[in-house]
Amino acid sequence: TRLSIVASSTDNLVVITDAQGHIEWVNRAFVELTGYELSEVIGRKPGELLQGTDTDRAAVGRISRALREGHSIREELVNYRRNRRPYWIVLQITPVRDHAGQVERFVSVQADISERKRQEMALIDQQAALEERVQVRTAELARAKELAEAATQAKSEFLANMSHEIRTPLNAIIGLSYLCLKTPLQAQQQDYLSKIEQAGQGLMRIVSDILDFSKIEAGGMQLEAVPFSPAQVSSRVLAVLTEGARAKGLELSSSFAPDLPATVLGDPLRLEQVLLNLCGNAIKFTHQGSVALHVEHQPSSDGTVALAFSVHDTGIGIEPAQLARLFQPFTQADSSTTREYGGTGLGLAISRRLVESMGGSFDVRSEPGTGSVFRFIARFRPAGPTEMPSVAPRVGGAGADPEVEAMRTRIAGARLLVVEDNEFNQQVIRELLEGAGAQVHLAGTGRQALQCLQDEASFDGVLMDMQMPDIDGLEVTRRIRQTPRLDQLVVIAMTANATVVDRQRCLAAGMNDFETKPIVPDRLYRTLGRWLPKQPRPAVLDRSRLEAILGRDAGKLAALIQVFLRTSRETLSQMTHTLDTGTLPDLGRLAHKLKGSASAIGADELAASCQEIESAGRSGDATLARQAMWRLPRLLQSVEAALARPQGSL
Repeated sequence: TRLSIVASSTDNLVVITDAQGHIEWVNRAFVELTGYELSEVIGRKPGELLQGTDTDRAAVGRISRALREGHSIREELVNYRRNRRPYWIVLQITPVRDHAGQVERFVSVQADISERKRQEMALIDQQAALEERVQVRTAELARAKELAEAATQAKSEFLANMSHEIRTPLNAIIGLSYLCLKTPLQAQQQDYLSKIEQAGQGLMRIVSDILDFSKIEAGGMQLEAVPFSPAQVSSRVLAVLTEGARAKGLELSSSFAPDLPATVLGDPLRLEQVLLNLCGNAIKFTHQGSVALHVEHQPSSDGTVALAFSVHDTGIGIEPAQLARLFQPFTQADSSTTREYGGTGLGLAISRRLVESMGGSFDVRSEPGTGSVFRFIARFRPAGPTEMPSVAPRVGGAGADPEVEAMRTRIAGARLLVVEDNEFNQQVIRELLEGAGAQVHLAGTGRQALQCLQDEASFDGVLMDMQMPDIDGLEVTRRIRQTPRLDQLVVIAMTANATVVDRQRCLAAGMNDFETKPIVPDRLYRTLGRWLPKQPRPAVLDRSRLEAILGRDAGKLAALIQVFLRTSRETLSQMTHTLDTGTLPDLGRLAHKLKGSASAIGADELAASCQEIESAGRSGDATLARQAMWRLPRLLQSVEAALARPQGSL
């Protein structure tokens, strides 16, 4: 036929079947590829001859359905030669209809795509091999990352442990030197002890630098966000360094831009650390002339408060080639300066990391012989109208602090339990506290501390070491917080464990604050003064007040208690919301409402805290309000527990 003539002239395989799919004719290309002669295939179905184990059964099913329904179809599948070697084809089957529209035969045109499939398979194999190599390499990199992180963590833990071991004897050295310097001494003794204390402080700064760098390197350095005055922090830094500058005959000055914000939210301790390092270096490397600190307010489009701090000196300067190494850890611009001026070479590296954590960066300009300018920009959050600046504890140095005397007055007469197993540290902390007028009781183990608290409930606060030979300070604190009559007791960590993780563990256990060793007396007095009650603690609950109102009518008492519990919880919830979103006067009015209810049922300690919040609301003292609010939920829980059972036990 004419169809056969056309089919014979193509390189594609052509198969003509009847309406039932039986082969009527194949072209020469089919014979050459499959190995079947025309005489062998006539009357047979292609699938009987050509399909094998790898032929796609789903595709075969679609082809069969198309033939039954008389439709065209296009498919790719694997067929097999007479010698059973596979090959790939793409086939197009088209029905041929008679004048009545009935299918009288099918024409299948097939193209050999074996080479294309081979290339596709090779590409898939290459991709699979590449993916496998990528997975292997990724696993290797992940393992290397894990090993590096483990090494960094191990180093950090080692440094933290070493810091603890060094800080413990340093606390005795520095503390006893401090106490001895306050006694009558001969001039030579005064000189020796002053130098011992200075050497101890110097060693402490080295330990702190190494630990700080380790924390930053391990990603464990976390910045606080508390309200503070940038001008006040800067002035405190210069006050610390004034004596050293005066001894060298240097002029030490500062200037603040008129538009400098009075208060910002950030970490004043870390800012002070950076400024102390920069200004201290400027004084160290300047032999004559001046050192000046300038603070300016920079434009900011991201909602932060950008402040520029620059330290100018007329010192020895830095060679251009040495500037690139300036912020590298354990290095100085010139190694010879280490021998002449001392230092670990960590200060600037730590300062740079801290400034980067504050969203800023450093810029240094210097010429040998003419001095240097170290400038950095740090970003802080804007402070709200009710957020009052707090004063950061001093990083180092000497000089009188205006807060300390007021805090010492608050400590005077306080009954304090010191939980410490080291005999030298017991002596240091006891004499420091007794020197401020406190009454001190010592406990050498966690069990002794719990027994003291069981026997004597009138302590105003506890200074708690973390590591002790039996029950550690964290567990002791947890048990204190689980005891209704003690759950408001002030507990302050006093430990040589100085990492952020240690601080978080202490606060999570229920401690109010955290003091690191060696103990800095002024800092300790400030912390205690901030947390100790301003007057003797009133009783949690005076049941006689309730009975005076309602007599001993159990029904009326129960009803009144339920009303108090419901309304006090509602008011506390409103106060918590107002503290975060409202104003201090609104908070004070809510505190006044809760104070009246608390007084009525005899909850005098709860009422006293409400009075503090009410007073803070009138005076605008946000810090006092937050401190009192911190105690309020626990106080209310204590009152609820006392209403259910008057007295708890350890």
